Amino acid sequence: MNCWGFTPSFFGHLKTGFEAFIRNNYENPKAEFYIPSVVNMLIKSGQAGVKVLSCDEQWFGMTYQEDRTFVVDSIRALIHKGVYPQKLW
Repeated sequence: MNCWGFTPSFFGHLKTGFEAFIRNNYENPKAEFYIPSVVNMLIKSGQAGVKVLSCDEQWFGMTYQEDRTFVVDSIRALIHKGVYPQKLW
């Protein structure tokens, strides 16, 4: 699981990269713009660096409808353990 945090200056680079992506892919409706590609380009060009923070928590997520039961049960277990409050939202 990746969770990204960016400084405000990154968004100018993101805008520039997205504009180039649109120019190059306007006829391809299945084309995808990958934020990590912009990050990689900035690292390779020496314009940015990345700091990786790790944790010991287990990640779970929902991609497919079939994942819902597992995710709901996992969140309920974390609430029961007191990791999350009873009312999250």
